[in-house]
Amino acid sequence: AHYQSMSARFRAAYPTICEFVKRVHLVVQRHRDPDFHENLTMTDWGLACTLFMSHACIGQSSSARMYKAEATAIIIELVGHHRLGKYSNPIEMQLRKKAFWIMVAAHMWVYLLITH
Repeated sequence: AHYQSMSARFRAAYPTICEFVKRVHLVVQRHRDPDFHENLTMTDWGLACTLFMSHACIGQSSSARMYKAEATAIIIELVGHHRLGKYSNPIEMQLRKKAFWIMVAAHMWVYLLITH
């Protein structure tokens, strides 16, 4: 219902939510540098996690698995339990920990989605 209430211009460009997710996927892939995975940030994790959940919601399970793996790898690298003591900024440390638990919840959500 929310998607259908978008502006007429938006609906004309993307008649279905699936078309919108595909377009976002193309834009993201087009703007990634070759060294994208060398300088990871919370924004990179957020983007991968959002794409993972959006692909899962529209039923594209292979793409969802790919982004889930990427989001998981990014958050494991960012959280780095072996490095938590090295962060001087407690806000950054808490953000990374919360992102880790969001990924745990997302894994459980997808498992329930697939098995039921």
